[in-house]
Amino acid sequence: MSDERMRAALRRATQRGDEDVDRLIESMPAIFAEAERRREAAAAPAFVLAAAGRAWLPRFAIVTALALVGALAWSAIAPREESTTPDEALQLDQWVVTGEIPEDLADPVLEALVR
Repeated sequence: MSDERMRAALRRATQRGDEDVDRLIESMPAIFAEAERRREAAAAPAFVLAAAGRAWLPRFAIVTALALVGALAWSAIAPREESTTPDEALQLDQWVVTGEIPEDLADPVLEALVR
């Protein structure tokens, strides 16, 4: 900006009346009230929790994604073995549906559960 343009802008600013300043002074109580309301809102637990969530949510998402990738990789690598034989599954179904306890329980957990 040239010196002449700057001087003209300063002259225009000093020639204005005090109505702008008066409006500013009149609005100060409302500005202070709004600042106080925002300070109180910032101290509220919900605001603090939201701010923490905004900061921590991406980190939790990354950890969750890494845990998922690790679980999928581990399940693909780990040897598979049957947890129950067909007879044990049939015994559990029989106990749940009929309520009768089979005589020879092969599953120690089911045996501890029904006896």
